[in-house]
Amino acid sequence: MQRRSMNIAQDWNDTMIRARKSRTDDAELVRLIRTELIPMSYTTRPHDAHTIREIPNRFRRGVTYVATRTKLGPPVAFVNFEVMETDLIINMLVTHPEYRGYHFGTTLMAHAEVYGRAHHCHVVRLFIDRINTRAQHFYHKLGYLIVRFFPELQCYELQKPLTPSLASNYSQLLLKESAISMSKAIPAAAAATTSIESSAKATIKTAAKAATPES
Repeated sequence: MQRRSMNIAQDWNDTMIRARKSRTDDAELVRLIRTELIPMSYTTRPHDAHTIREIPNRFRRGVTYVATRTKLGPPVAFVNFEVMETDLIINMLVTHPEYRGYHFGTTLMAHAEVYGRAHHCHVVRLFIDRINTRAQHFYHKLGYLIVRFFPELQCYELQKPLTPSLASNYSQLLLKESAISMSKAIPAAAAATTSIESSAKATIKTAAKAATPES
């Protein structure tokens, strides 16, 4: 076990973050989605043919960065996102189970946020399934706040500002939220939701749920 940990640590030093290469990466990315992401979804099942067919369209529509242990190695994690006006939408974030805990997800999110700032985005938005508590805690540590709950889809919307003017308001909310456990904050967000606009439903259904990254 110690030898394996040392090998992974060494691989981490050689980790690359690069753009997705469809010809060589997509088979592994789809496998990660099917095994790690879809099982967390309230509205999708692992053998949902329509969802599987839609994956290449999501890749083409957005930007995908992958993390590899070596220059020619297969992806061990990836993030997919897209810009919608002044919002950066995180569609998918997945880390291979054997490589959680080595900051692949954190590093990929940092790259995505840099991309968002470069493209004049003000806010990062993402959606997480209610049962995906690991992801909820992960994003909370990165400064994301729950802003609403969608009961019909059993998921939360989280946001994080990318501009200084919005960051000051969010920092005050973070100080308040730090005294509240996630178990209390989530029902509060759910209780505050009274309706779901049709446009919001459409956005969520086209955005894949954020998967379980490392904590």
